[in-house]
Amino acid sequence: MKATLRLPKTKLGWIFLSLIIVNVLLGSWPVIVLFNSDMLILGLPVIIFWSYVIVFTTTSIMWLASRMGVH
Repeated sequence: MKATLRLPKTKLGWIFLSLIIVNVLLGSWPVIVLFNSDMLILGLPVIIFWSYVIVFTTTSIMWLASRMGVH
């Protein structure tokens, strides 16, 4: 099977692609180091809380893109 790359065709598609890329970058190593501390937020270490934020925002962005008809 030949692998192909599909790029967004609409402005809204490019916006959602950039939101996903920014969200992935916020969950990568250079940013995670900033949240590695002993402080607690809602009873959780900051790094665990930040990972929950990343999962929630990724899911929310994909859900919103789906609801808006971006494929």
